[in-house]
Amino acid sequence: MQISEALKKATKILYQKIESPRKESEKILLSTLKKDLTFLILNEDFKLTQEEIDIFFKKVARRASGEPLEYITNQVSFYSKIFFIDYGALIPRPETEILVDFAFQEILKLSPKNQIQILEIGIGSGALSISLAEKLENANLDFKIIGIDISQNALKIAKKNIENFNYSSKIQILQSDLFQNLHSQFFDLIISNPPYISENLKGKLQKELEFEPEIALFSGNDGAELFRRLLKEFFNRPEKILICEMGFDQKKIIQDEVCKLANTDYQLIFYQDLANLDRGFILKKKINS
Repeated sequence: MQISEALKKATKILYQKIESPRKESEKILLSTLKKDLTFLILNEDFKLTQEEIDIFFKKVARRASGEPLEYITNQVSFYSKIFFIDYGALIPRPETEILVDFAFQEILKLSPKNQIQILEIGIGSGALSISLAEKLENANLDFKIIGIDISQNALKIAKKNIENFNYSSKIQILQSDLFQNLHSQFFDLIISNPPYISENLKGKLQKELEFEPEIALFSGNDGAELFRRLLKEFFNRPEKILICEMGFDQKKIIQDEVCKLANTDYQLIFYQDLANLDRGFILKKKINS
């Protein structure tokens, strides 16, 4: 079977099941052959081996069943880079790139003279920390990032990406439930894209989400259980800045929780995604030095 024939058959299988059957068929074939798009374009008549055909159509069947393309190809695009991804970690979304930008802006406002200490809670694949690290490196800033996760599987994926991008000396990973294993470490900035979907929605969302780790998606009946724990600990620690992604409908919950837990003056700013939906917040303690 030639490449052109394989793509035609795969596109037909995926037709009406996904939005871009031809494009995704190409990506699945590229991951199977370990080639780039130029190869496909220039070699439509290239004959596939039987092994390549079998592997390719098994992957196509997985996509037809609703499995995310990213898990099938073990690749995800985030902040113009390609990261390794597998079942143990949440697939990074484009809207989380906004969090990277806000974190970088807040760090620049600090006018740091010493090494900047950053904590990511729920590092997952490592895409957020690595993207922020690249921006900081390009700005000639000295920094250290500690990425924690409760999931050992996620940490393995993060470690692979950190090594692939040569940031092992700048990004340290640690298994921890929030601040549990951090002891007396202090951070200039805390960032997080925590789970924020209501557990009541399990089984009611798009099929693709069924393949992602529940621990990275769901958080209590209203999706804010981890936010409550995080905010409570934040106000009992010395750190001054917390930036989090959140659900588009959680603004009131966050406002109420911050108001209830705050033990100092604070500034709470919400930011929106490209669809103009509430997507995250920046919380700053106002403490006189």
